[in-house]
Amino acid sequence: MVDEIGSDVWFEKVQNRIGTADAIENVINTFYNKLDILRVKYSKKKKPPKQKPNPWWNMELEIECKRVRAYRRRYQKAIGDMKEKYKKEY
Repeated sequence: MVDEIGSDVWFEKVQNRIGTADAIENVINTFYNKLDILRVKYSKKKKPPKQKPNPWWNMELEIECKRVRAYRRRYQKAIGDMKEKYKKEY
């Protein structure tokens, strides 16, 4: 991208013609416009999701899954007697 800006004909023409504040502002605005065009050109395009979400997966299942994961984490962290208690819940 930087090579493309450096090799742009516009950039070569403007290098020695900056004399006034308006000229500098014009050069900066043109540079940012060209930079934005290149940013859009080289940025990653968003891809649509490949699969549709499962119709049978709903909020109740999500909540239940999180609850079971929490019980499992609690069980795996527990030591001794607490492990047996959490095993019954899990």
